[in-house]
Order: sequence, then C-alpha cells, then structure tokens
Amino acid sequence: MHQDKKELLLAFQKIKLRATSELGESELFLSEEWGSGVPNYRLRIRKFLQEKWGDDFFSSDVMNLEEVPLVRKSFFISISHCPGMGGVFLCSRPVGFDLEKTDRIKPEVLLRVSSQESFLQAPDHATLWCAKEASLKSMYNFDQPTRLSQIEVSWLPCEVEHFKFSTLQPTEKKTGLGWCLKSKGFSSAIAVLDTNSKGQVR
Repeated sequence: MHQDKKELLLAFQKIKLRATSELGESELFLSEEWGSGVPNYRLRIRKFLQEKWGDDFFSSDVMNLEEVPLVRKSFFISISHCPGMGGVFLCSRPVGFDLEKTDRIKPEVLLRVSSQESFLQAPDHATLWCAKEASLKSMYNFDQPTRLSQIEVSWLPCEVEHFKFSTLQPTEKKTGLGWCLKSKGFSSAIAVLDTNSKGQVR
C-alpha cells in the first residue's frame, strides 16, 4: 500500500474517533488510480462510486463529469484529485474535501487569497490552502463564494490541525469546522459546513 495513503487514512480514523458528533457518518476513500495524470482518472473514481453504491444511490448521473454527484439519501460527496492520488469523501453533513501534493503549493500563490494574519498563523502554507479549498467545497449547494479570498480560516488548539472557517460576507455569513490530514508527501483537509449558518440551498 502506498505509504502516504496509509498515513492519511490512519490520520482520518484518529480524527473520526475524536469528532464523531461534528463529522456525523463519514468515510474516506483514497486511490493512486484516481491521481491526476492517470488515464481517465476522473472516470475511474466515478466508476468506483457507481459500482460501490449503484445508480439508485444517486439522484444525478454519476458518470457526468460536468456535475458533482448528487446523492438521494442524506449524504454529501466531495471529490479531489492531485498528481499521485485522488480521493472521495462521503458524509452525512455538507462536506468539502481537498487533497494536494504538498510541494505543489507555493506561498506566493496562497498570499494572493489569504490575509497576512491567516497566512502567518497557519501550521504551513499547504495546510492553509487545503483548509480553504475544503471549506469552499463544503458550500457547493449553499450559495458558495466565488473566490478563496472570501473564506477566512483560524486554527483551534488540538493534537491535529483543527480549524474553523467563515465567509466574509456579513449578511450571508456561513461557518464550519475542519480537520487537516498530513502524510510525508501530501496535505489534505476535510471541512463540514454548519447548516445553521445563513445562506440558502440552491
């Protein structure tokens, strides 16, 4: 088994034990075959979803690459790909999942979408990038902001990188919590939207 995959899944299991009430029912799936650069990597992950749960589980065409798969039951899905690995996160709450190769995230890019304070407080720039991306994706059906710079992330004291996020629109502010996963070569984040936040489902 890919060592990074093993480390990320172990980190998720530890978070899941600590944060059952915040995460609800959830599961993370990772595969090297879903990494960008692998032929048909996006179709491979959709095929996995179709074979694992069947078409009846989805309310949209799971093989349509132009749409995020919509689930009939009370679950949400978030998909992420990067060179070397891809993943899918299934959760009973609105969720965003991001996965990146750590060495691909450049500080100068992150500074364009983050405040100086947020950048300096983050454990590292790759962790902050993943936290912001996952937070954005958690709002897919909830008046999602159009830019990463519209999301502010702050860090909570914990054994793992635990964060809270909020949007910067004062009239339609949305908030949530998230957790970061790290391996030797990859950074990742899971963000769960607080559905009591303001904002309408699309």
